[in-house]
Amino acid sequence: MTASTPVKVKHIVRFGDIDCEVCVEGLYKNNRRQHVIQLYVADTEHNRARPDADSCSPGEPFATASLCVPGYPFGYKETAIKDYSENRGIFDVLINAKIVEKTEYDVLVSLMPVPVARILI
Repeated sequence: MTASTPVKVKHIVRFGDIDCEVCVEGLYKNNRRQHVIQLYVADTEHNRARPDADSCSPGEPFATASLCVPGYPFGYKETAIKDYSENRGIFDVLINAKIVEKTEYDVLVSLMPVPVARILI
């Protein structure tokens, strides 16, 4: 009997016209109940064909989709998604890719409602 090596599934999404690999990287130091979701530039044909390909190297951090909310009592595999400013639209991208699903509540951050998502991967 041979042991099989688990295959890491890459979750690729297109955000801001850049293909990105989505990684759930663990928990925030300031909230050990909240997961970090980070996007990295993916090594794809789409990214290599871009006129500015030299400025977006594979593996480079591209965006942090989650937003740390210290002290908030997140449930299992939940996090807040920063869907404003430079991240506007990231929540829909992650939902459409089945990376996250919306919960029934938001969390207030500086008087702004921020959606709470359940991580599906």
